[in-house]
Amino acid sequence: MEEEDEEIAILLDRFSDFINNGATEFFDMDDMLSLIDYFAATEDIENLEEAINLGLELYSYDKGFKILIARTLVEYEDYEWALEFLETELYVKGKHDREVEFLVIECLLQLRKTEEVNMFIEEIEKECPYREDLAEHIAMLFNDTNENLPRTLKLIKKFCKIYPGNQMLKIELCYNLEMQGRIKEALDLCEKFLDEEPYSADIWFVKGRLLATFFEYDKALEALDFALSCVKPTYVNTKYFILRFKARCYHINGNYYKAIEVYEELLKSDHDHAPENEMPLIECCMHAEEYEKAYKLLRKMLRRIDPDDFMTILGKFVYCCLETDRMDEAVEIIYDAIKLLPSLIYEFASRLNLVQGMSDLERNGEENKKDRIEMALHYINKTVNQN
Repeated sequence: MEEEDEEIAILLDRFSDFINNGATEFFDMDDMLSLIDYFAATEDIENLEEAINLGLELYSYDKGFKILIARTLVEYEDYEWALEFLETELYVKGKHDREVEFLVIECLLQLRKTEEVNMFIEEIEKECPYREDLAEHIAMLFNDTNENLPRTLKLIKKFCKIYPGNQMLKIELCYNLEMQGRIKEALDLCEKFLDEEPYSADIWFVKGRLLATFFEYDKALEALDFALSCVKPTYVNTKYFILRFKARCYHINGNYYKAIEVYEELLKSDHDHAPENEMPLIECCMHAEEYEKAYKLLRKMLRRIDPDDFMTILGKFVYCCLETDRMDEAVEIIYDAIKLLPSLIYEFASRLNLVQGMSDLERNGEENKKDRIEMALHYINKTVNQN
C-alpha cells in the first residue's frame, strides 16, 4: 500500500510539472489511466479534464483505452460526462459494440432518461448479435436502479419467455420480487427453477437468502450447503459469497462457534474481500467469550487500522485486555491513542484526567486501575456511538 502511494505521488508530481511548467514528460497508457482514476476518485475535475485530454492526445487510436476512461467515469458516477464521452468518442449508430452500448444504457438509466433508454434499446435490438446478453444486462441494470420494479418485472418475464434456459434472468426475476417484498412468490419460483435445474448453485444460493429473510436459518443453511456442493471449483467468487452469507446466518442466529469456523475459512482465502471478515469474526469471538482469539486479531488490526474505525477497534481491544488480565497493556494503548489521535478521544481523556500521566495509575492498586480502565472504555464506546 505504501509503495502504491509513493508511486502515485511521483506520478502526480510529474503530471503537475508537465501541466504547470511545460516539462518534457512521457506518460504511458497505464500512467494516464492511474492519473484519471486518481482524479476521478478525488473529484479533482480540473485535473481530470486535463488528464483525459492529454490521454486522448497520446492514445486517440486506442479504443480499449477510451473504453477504460468511460468505465472510470461510470464507476465514479459521473454519468453526464461519461455519456457525453461515449457519444463523442466511441458510440457509432448501427455499429454494434457490446461494451460501449452497455455503458450507454447504464448512463441513460442512471440519469433517469427512460424514454431515451427505451428508444436506444429498440434501436440496437433490431440487428443486435448479442440479444440474450443484452436482455441479461437490461434486467440487471433496471433492477439495480430500483425504479418502477413492477414494470421491470414484466420486462424480465418477457425475456424469460424468449430465453427460457437463461439462469441469470431467472435470478433477476427472483431478485425483483424480493425487492418488492414478494418473498413467498420468489421462493415458489426458486422451487420451480430447481425442479428444472436441481444442481444450480446460484438458485440454491438465492433460495438460502430468501429463507433467511423469514428467519428460517436452519432451512437457509441447508440450501446454502446445497449451493456449496453444486458450485464449480473455478467459480471462486460465487463460493466466497455463499460462504460469507452462511457465516452471517450462523452469526445472526447466535451460533457463534460455527460462524467463527466459516469466518476463519473466509479469512484464509485470497479473495479481495477476505479482510472484511475480520470484524464479524472478532464480534463472534467476543460473543463466544473467546477473548484470547479476539485479542490477537485486534492487536493486528490496531497496527493498520483506518482512523475512522480506530475508536471501535480500541474499545474492543481494551475490553479484551480486561478479560484476559492485560490491564497494563490496556493502560498503555489508551495513552498511545491519546498521543496519536487526541481529537478523537479528547472527551474521555479530559473527563478521566488521564493526561496527568501514567504514574497516577501506577500509584493506585490493581482494582483502582481496573476501574479507571473500565471508565475509559465507557467513554471510548460513548464516543463511538456519538460519531
